[in-house]
This record gives sequence, C-alpha cells and structure tokens, in this order.
Amino acid sequence: MYLNKKTIAYSVLSLILGFACIYLIIYFTPVSLKDIYLKFKKINLNYILLIIIVTLINNYFLAYKWKQVIQRLSEKQTKSQIFYLFYIVLGALVGIIIPRQLSMLTVQSLATNLHKVSNLSNGFLSAIYNQILNLVIPFLLVPPTILFALKYISLSVTIFLSVAIVCIAPLIIRKWQKPIIIFLLKIYYKLKKNQKGNKPDLLTEVSILKPSFTIHLYWITVLFHALGIFRNYLVVIAAGLNIKLWIILLGTPLIYLAMLLSITPGNLGIMEWTWIGILELYNVSPQDAATFAILQRILLTLSIIFIFICISLTLIVNKFYVAKNSHRYVKSNK
Repeated sequence: MYLNKKTIAYSVLSLILGFACIYLIIYFTPVSLKDIYLKFKKINLNYILLIIIVTLINNYFLAYKWKQVIQRLSEKQTKSQIFYLFYIVLGALVGIIIPRQLSMLTVQSLATNLHKVSNLSNGFLSAIYNQILNLVIPFLLVPPTILFALKYISLSVTIFLSVAIVCIAPLIIRKWQKPIIIFLLKIYYKLKKNQKGNKPDLLTEVSILKPSFTIHLYWITVLFHALGIFRNYLVVIAAGLNIKLWIILLGTPLIYLAMLLSITPGNLGIMEWTWIGILELYNVSPQDAATFAILQRILLTLSIIFIFICISLTLIVNKFYVAKNSHRYVKSNK
C-alpha cells in the first residue's frame, strides 16, 4: 500500500541526507567521533539499562493505545498486548531506515490486516488517530515555550502555564472532540471507500471513540511524553553533561513537533540539529549540545534494537511452548 519504487528511492535519498546532516554536526561543532565514543564508553551500564526500560514502557504505552482503539473499531480483535508491542517496536525499528510516520502507518495498517485483527482501513485510522494524540501535547506546550524563549514570561510562569494547559485540555476534548478529530482525519475520507465506492460515514466511526475514551488515552499520552522527557534527562546524567532539567523539559515537545518534517529516516540529522539549536538557545555549550544530540540518538536506537530482539525471542519461545503443549495434549488423548 505504502511501499513502492518511489518510496524506496525517497527513503534511500533521505537516509543519505540524514547521514550528511550528522557529518555536518561533526564538521561544524567541536565534537569528534572519538569524543562521542569515549563519552559512550564511560556511561554506566545501569543508566543504559534504565534508558532501555523507559523506552520499553513508552512503547508499551503506544501499543496499549493502539490496542484500545482497534478494540473499539473492530469486533475481530483477539490479540494479546505483546502482539501490539511487537509491531510498535517493529515500526520504530523500520523507522530507522525510512521516515518514522511512514513506517508506523505502514506497519500498523498491514499488521492489523495480515493478522485479521481488523481491516486495512481501520488499521490506518487507528494509526492516524494515535499519531494525532501523540502530537497534541507538543502543540499545547509550544505557546508558553515560545513566550519564555522570547523572554516575555519567566521560567516559573512557563511551567505553571504548561501544567495548566495540559490539565484544561481534557475539557476541550470533552466538548469539541468530534469536529476536531473529523477535521484532522479528512485525509481518511479520501483513502477509505466501501464496497460501493462511496465514502464511509466517518462520523459514526469517530463516535465509537467517545470523549471519555479519548481523555483516557490523552492522559496515557501525557505519561508517554513525561517519560520521554525523563529518558532524555537520563542521557544528560549518564553522559555527565552540563544541561539543566528545565531545558530538556521545554525542548522535548519542540523535538516531537520537529519530527513532523520527517524528511529523513527517524528524523536523522534533523532532530540532532534541532536539539543543538534549542540547547544553544539556552546557552548550553556547542560541545555538550552536539554530544547530547548524538548520544541520545545512539542510545535510543540501541534500545529499540535490544527491545525488538527480546520481544522476538519471547514470541518464539512462547510459540514453541504452546506448540509443544498442544502436541502433548493431542498425544495424551490418543
């Protein structure tokens, strides 16, 4: 559905562009590959394990939201949580070599269809719906962050406004959910058609996702972003960098918005340059800014690969165990 020759060619070119951006970081900042290697080598294993655990929990939240949406869109949903977790992590893994939004949409849509969990269009709708939720928090936090960056408000006022906006948002969701979601999903009207070739009644489908349900997923999304901020600060602590928590707190939402560009796989290079720009805006040294940006990428990528391997092995062992028990059961009944 999504992968064709043009997409593959675009992915290859964007991957080259991503590595070119990383090369430019090494070229224009006082950080060398040797510096990054030495910093990484000095990181305590406990911090790496903690970063992996936080990454796993964050992906679990994404899998949980995906499963909840599919349950309300389809009566065929019979898969366990680990099924959704596997494909969420697979989507993140594929997002290393193709743009992340494309990888998530492709993997989630095809997984729901191939495993008969739901149809292809419901899989697409669930993926889009969750991506919208993931972007809600960053969008909400942009205004106070910009006001602080322009020195119109203090740090304490920025934090107060951010918390207030996050807490007030569910009231807006409760009242305006349907028109907002339908507006954001208008692309869905163009892509999904029923057997007669007419556009589906998206209003009916969105009504299944009631405001109380969306608010429940909204708070899960808040936790998701909070853990993302915590993970980024773990990188700072692990590498011994001179970057304050409030800078990571204000910078992380902007990074999620920067991912909307998604012109390189996993926003490779774009995310790093965005981090460097944000950190230097708040007077972080170019060396610490570049080191954080690159180490954050390395640790997140290694975490995704490690988690994918662990989940894959778990599924293989579980499948072997079930097959073995079934064989014993059949044999005992003969």
